[in-house]
Amino acid sequence: MFKYCTLTGVDEETSFDWIAEVSERHPFVEWGVLLSFTAADKDERYGPMSLIESFAKHPWTKPINSALHVCGKAVNSFVVDADDVRELAANFGRVQLNFNLGRAPFGVAELDEAIRSFGGVVITQHNEANVDVARLITAENHHVLFDASGGRGLRTTDWPERLNGKIYGYAGGFGPETVSDDLEGAHLAANGEPYWIDMETKLRQAGYLSEEKCEQVLDAVATKLEHLYPAQYSS
Repeated sequence: MFKYCTLTGVDEETSFDWIAEVSERHPFVEWGVLLSFTAADKDERYGPMSLIESFAKHPWTKPINSALHVCGKAVNSFVVDADDVRELAANFGRVQLNFNLGRAPFGVAELDEAIRSFGGVVITQHNEANVDVARLITAENHHVLFDASGGRGLRTTDWPERLNGKIYGYAGGFGPETVSDDLEGAHLAANGEPYWIDMETKLRQAGYLSEEKCEQVLDAVATKLEHLYPAQYSS
């Protein structure tokens, strides 16, 4: 069961009107917004807090799918129950925590409790740095993103074994040229269970989110979904 195609990295050049229009044409798209306390002035992918708040509070005429991707020190604020981060995160459909457990100032037990107490869907990445997190988190609202590249945009065709009871997503260098094959691989790996795909690096042009590349991805996904799930997606 396919859930979302997540396009991550909404930035200051991204038109909210375009997001609304694309979301209406492709209801499966989810928009990922990155939150970092330290990278906002160094990388166009990380918008200032004003952009994130504007996105979170925007009066969308129709509901859209959204996810707040919390990075670096902001993850610790989420885990230790900082009201400002959690209140902001509550405006999004899902929350993804990007961290390296070996360097984090919290342990798995604290993370598990933070996810459970938040209540909404919380995603963690599954990679070499966090290899045990998916197995040790017991909160029912915990989802897992397989991303062996750790957000570096390195393509993978490795589909890890799923753990029972978890909803999984797949990432790793997906982009316009490969997404049809990537989606088929994820579909086979999911084996009938719910899943999503996520991409970021290969959607950018001169540092900013490219509307053209996003449209190419979504058109390719729409075509592939008609093939994989004709009863649900064929027009």
